[in-house]
Amino acid sequence: MRYDFLFSVLLYIMAAFLLVGAIFLFSRKRQLPGLILSGLFVMANAIYAMGYASFVFADLETYKLLLNHVMHISIPYLAPLWLLLAFKLRRPNQKLPFGLIVGIMVIPFISMIANFAYRMDGKWFQTLYYVAHTIRSDVLPHWTGYTVLIYQKGILYYVLMGYSAIVLGWACALFYRGYRQNEFLAKTRSLILFSISLVGFVLLTLSVISTKTVFIDYTPFFTALFALVLFFTLFHYELFDLVPKAYQLVFMQSQNPIFILD
Repeated sequence: MRYDFLFSVLLYIMAAFLLVGAIFLFSRKRQLPGLILSGLFVMANAIYAMGYASFVFADLETYKLLLNHVMHISIPYLAPLWLLLAFKLRRPNQKLPFGLIVGIMVIPFISMIANFAYRMDGKWFQTLYYVAHTIRSDVLPHWTGYTVLIYQKGILYYVLMGYSAIVLGWACALFYRGYRQNEFLAKTRSLILFSISLVGFVLLTLSVISTKTVFIDYTPFFTALFALVLFFTLFHYELFDLVPKAYQLVFMQSQNPIFILD
């Protein structure tokens, strides 16, 4: 059995589930905090998973280079979206400042453009994200026929990974603060999301150790798992908050006098 085919099929299946989940989140009425941000995070993971599955499945260098660009439509924005979601869940009734959103997205946007501009042996601005790449095949047992592109990391790659680690560390602090201050369901939700943020922080820290990309990257599976956990916590725990929210809406929008006896 060729593991690269199995690997790609599993990622395609996960991407399909994530895509359906993102559509579901976008189609929901915005009664739960962070629905749009959650939908964007899940959609970004779907693009990442589908892009990497195609990257593994492809054999030609040209296709692999193109698919790497496709993946970087989402990769730089995963950690910033998670941080914005942490802000929104901490202050569900407050609108996120536009300046905060733009400021958080600057480095990811520059990194995405640098990835799009990559050309081996190109000009200096074309080798900021990746410096060079090599093609390898038949590296491991059961991967016969699998052709992989190994990139040598550039300065902007390390900048993005370091920035993403800082952003996830910030999200960890926000969720931990929520865990200490909230009660009951919100406390459990904050603890779960804090744990996910901490795992992501560790994974990003490990990614800067090597100067080259890995033979096979399992990160899409982890980030897809993060999206599924987010989906679970959003609806499993926040769903119970809809009852008091419904009471509030009935009280505020009712045309008739209401007496509340406690």
